[in-house]
Parts: sequence; C-alpha cells; structure tokens
Amino acid sequence: MTVNLHSMPHSLVKAFRGLPLPKSLTAFTGAFRAEYIGPAPLRVPAPLAMRLAGFGGWYGKIFRQRGGDSSVLAGMNLFGEGAQRSERYSMTARIAPSAIDKQPAFVVSYPKETRHPWCRATDELRMIDDSTLLGITFFDYPLVRLLPVPFLLRRETH
Repeated sequence: MTVNLHSMPHSLVKAFRGLPLPKSLTAFTGAFRAEYIGPAPLRVPAPLAMRLAGFGGWYGKIFRQRGGDSSVLAGMNLFGEGAQRSERYSMTARIAPSAIDKQPAFVVSYPKETRHPWCRATDELRMIDDSTLLGITFFDYPLVRLLPVPFLLRRETH
C-alpha cells in the first residue's frame, strides 16, 4: 500500500486502517529511526513541540524481547545520534486492539511514572512494508484525545 506521508492526520489514520494487521511481535524488534510526517505546517514545528514535551533530540525507538515473555516487547526511546545516542523513557509494546479500528495493532504504552505528557500517550503502529512503520500517537487528555499525531519509524539496517 502506498501512503502519502504529507497527508493531513485524518488521512494518515485512514491509511493506517488499510495497513496489514500484525501477526507476531518479531517484525517489530530492533531499532527504528523516527520521521515527522504530515503537511509542512504540522511537520516543521514538530521538533520544537517534542522539545517542549521533554523529547528534544528524539531519534526513534528500539524494541527488544522481554525475558521469556513472548507476548510483550520492552522498548526505549532513542535520543541523539551516533556515539551521543542514549536510551530514555521505557515503554512496553504488545499486539492489542487498536483504538482506531479495533483490529490488531502494535500498541505501545508508557509507565504512569513517565513525565507528562508521555505518561498519558499511546502509540499504535502498523507496517507499511518490512522496514517502515506508520505510527499514530494519542494523548489521553480531554479535547486532545481525538487528535492523532502521526509519525514514521524506519528500521535501522546497521
């Protein structure tokens, strides 16, 4: 499926509905570099918004097997690049029903102890292709709850 990465968020949510449903967590393990997507008026200020929300220098995410539990992955957000890269803000991920269409999605949640607003964030991911994930973030706050924040994750190959 082709996804127009410069579409408005509601169009990206519609595209999300048409993406293949995840069958196993294996496809989601590894490190992914993030990209801001959507139309320029939303994409260009995204790094500043992330900085204001405590995620300045956000690079992407990494997901790993979690002990012997095959139903959940442990994840961390990645910040910086190269030798400066660090991992912060843990998360867990599992295949669960999507808030968008009630179909299976790779659903990422943050512990309640995580700084605001991330303690109230949920990311939902589906695969565009073998190396690219379309993500939609929702924040559980009044009035903001219905505003999707789309992003892309591209698998690192090195």
